[in-house]
Amino acid sequence: TTVTGAGTAWPVSTVVAKLGSAITAPHTTATVRPESFTRGSISVISTSTLLCVADGGAFEMLYPAAVDASAGTFTAEFAKPHSPDATIASGGVCGFLFDFTADDVTDATFPSKIHAITGTLHFAWPAVASLSANSAQIWIAGLGAYKAYPGNWGPTNPGYAMYPMAEVNSVQQDGAVSNTLTLAPNNVQWAPGDAVEETMYPAVHVTMGNFVLEKYYPHFGNAAGFGYDLFLNGVWSGSDSAFRVANNTPSSFYAPAGRLNPPLGLNFTGDYSFGLRLDRPPSGAAVAVQCAASGCSSTATVLQMSNAHGFDLLSYDESSQRYRFTAGNRTAEFYLDPKNGLIAPAIDLGNETFTAAPRATYATFLPGTLTSAWTGSTFTPDRGIIVTRLQVQAKTAPAGCRTNASVQLSDPSHHNVSITISQAANDSGTVNQPFAAGAPLTVAVSRGAQGCAASPADANVIVQYRPQ
Repeated sequence: TTVTGAGTAWPVSTVVAKLGSAITAPHTTATVRPESFTRGSISVISTSTLLCVADGGAFEMLYPAAVDASAGTFTAEFAKPHSPDATIASGGVCGFLFDFTADDVTDATFPSKIHAITGTLHFAWPAVASLSANSAQIWIAGLGAYKAYPGNWGPTNPGYAMYPMAEVNSVQQDGAVSNTLTLAPNNVQWAPGDAVEETMYPAVHVTMGNFVLEKYYPHFGNAAGFGYDLFLNGVWSGSDSAFRVANNTPSSFYAPAGRLNPPLGLNFTGDYSFGLRLDRPPSGAAVAVQCAASGCSSTATVLQMSNAHGFDLLSYDESSQRYRFTAGNRTAEFYLDPKNGLIAPAIDLGNETFTAAPRATYATFLPGTLTSAWTGSTFTPDRGIIVTRLQVQAKTAPAGCRTNASVQLSDPSHHNVSITISQAANDSGTVNQPFAAGAPLTVAVSRGAQGCAASPADANVIVQYRPQ
């Protein structure tokens, strides 16, 4: 991983190159010809040059036993295997540990813990090379490969410290564990009384409770075996738990406030007939998801299902109490809303696709001439509606009227949709007028035609509406 400093003055490496040859076994003495020098050359390397050697699988420091500048080679004992593309470097930051102080741990960092922490635990990794005064290559690797930096350190938490380092090869003396440390090659200027800290190796992959069960013949029926069998005897009740896992890492460490992602809860790999099987319905719920630590105002993903193009989700908005379903790799969204029921971009009923609420119509016939105000019909919707259009078709079109007739749909609260009858076919165009449930709606001639050569007569009124 390359880290970039601001205002730093790191010494620049004298040699940076590729190893050029594969080291296939540990503790191998080999002669190698470095290649692809980006800094220095073989002439800079001598038997007193400390070299850092790093690839995704291993890091070590060594001193060459011999150098042949004319052949472009050096000979050394390699404690660990390396690939031909392994980086070799000398000078600069080689020989130091880089401590990402944003991830250092003290006793106050994690108040929820079992054991007290004395002093500071440093999150430190070997430095390999520095190509400039503010650019350094840090060896961050695990499980045989380079890894992205996993912690909280970054532009907003840029603090660091550098310590001279040496790898401990052994803690034994005369075949017994002792207080004598045997060190790998290093260039630390040791002095009596120096404080020495043995850091934890951060690339160790730790698994606790590693049970391996092997079974070679199938059982049938209720004779089947169990990988893990837990019996709750006696009296268990209330808030007792058969199985409990507590993550006491502060929530502030996790996104969006922090830079980390939370760990997995239960992680099953391989084939199973059921991911979770209950032999009877629980008294509460098969799965209970509580509100977030910040309160019941976030959106939680309840289920994620992969498909050929990505994945789809079932999520729940705690504040609006609305479920959200997605389909087509999250290209379509569906909602189950406590007020409006199912909200979807389209619904297919009997091979008929609806992309909006279906419309209904209410018809009224107004016989005779429309020359005085009168009510043609009344209807009372049992739920709220929204009128989207009003149309009037007159058998006899008006002609030469001084005042045209007007037809109106209205309620007692004076909400209304009106249309002037100026020709045979009359259209309000698109409207969006809500009317409350239980309100009587009247269709009426609200103004009669006056001074006409031909008065409008025999009109059909069509009200188009949809449910609220």
